[in-house]
Amino acid sequence: ITFAQNPATLAALRAGLRERVARSPLFDAQRFAKNLYQAFLSMWQQAQSLASDVLNDSCRQAADFSPEAHSAELVNLFNQGQYAECEALARQLTQRAPNYGFGWNVLGVLYKQLGRIEEALVAMEQAAVLLPEDAEVLNNYGATLQNLHRSQAAEPYLRRAIALKPDYVEAYNNLAATLHELDRYSEAEACLHQAIALRPSYPEAWYNLGNTLKQQGRLEEAEQSLLQALALRPNWPSAYTMLLFCLNYGQHQDARTRLSHARQYGDLLTRMAERPYKDWRCDAVPKRLRVGLASPDLRTHPVGYFLESVLADLGHTGIELVAYPTFPHEDALTQRLKAHFVGWHSLVGLSDEEAA
Repeated sequence: ITFAQNPATLAALRAGLRERVARSPLFDAQRFAKNLYQAFLSMWQQAQSLASDVLNDSCRQAADFSPEAHSAELVNLFNQGQYAECEALARQLTQRAPNYGFGWNVLGVLYKQLGRIEEALVAMEQAAVLLPEDAEVLNNYGATLQNLHRSQAAEPYLRRAIALKPDYVEAYNNLAATLHELDRYSEAEACLHQAIALRPSYPEAWYNLGNTLKQQGRLEEAEQSLLQALALRPNWPSAYTMLLFCLNYGQHQDARTRLSHARQYGDLLTRMAERPYKDWRCDAVPKRLRVGLASPDLRTHPVGYFLESVLADLGHTGIELVAYPTFPHEDALTQRLKAHFVGWHSLVGLSDEEAA
């Protein structure tokens, strides 16, 4: 009301107001912009500090993580047959610590035990890269290459394992298997004699020596090696099978001796079948008779070629065939054989009870 009644006073007030506002800190644009910048800069620096703390915590946790602390647990899980738990732990450790060579080696051995041979090779190759001076790792990798019939690639790893550990019996045995596959039988034989000299109680070396001698036509010597293998491991079907093969083609044993060994083999298989299998999943009166063929020879092998010659005609009968291969690898003949079966189920890595 006062200013309304005194226009001159109001005019004088208005005249100086803009000047006073311009001089007020509140309207100091440069100062305001500078302070705002400092506020934003301070916020950014605090954020950076927080992120750095988080990163440092993560780095400290990573630095504190030691996969070696779990090595004993890995081995225990594997030895106790807890394969799923062992795989989960090994995969976790190798993901968190990709340079953990022992973890890769355990993972490879586990996959091989389970018949997952290709996965085993990948893991073992990684272990061999990380642990090039570890004889066990090189032996595992070389043996797996040999299992995949890559014997030329396997040989240098196995020889390196022996160079690192000259008394490594298993490496001599695996090198012998590699040389055998390369048809270098005399070299394989020398490796096996070395393995036996180091460990006379090693049945695998006696068995492989028998196989190498058999391939050279030295059947009587092969029989003696196989008998020694069976003396060390009496319940060994593979050794009995090869022994009977040698006896069948040899000329120095009479029929009574051959029959005795064949009966021993039959008794062994009977004992190994703990109980008769009765849970048959088929119709009581089937339209077609279902027959299962369990064999390691559904591939390039005399048995495989024989089967190929009869399976086509057998398919026109009242028989329905299901295959149960016990050998981990396939080839072109395997693919041709598959066409004659209604089912194909690998038994690799399974126990007799699991297969049943």
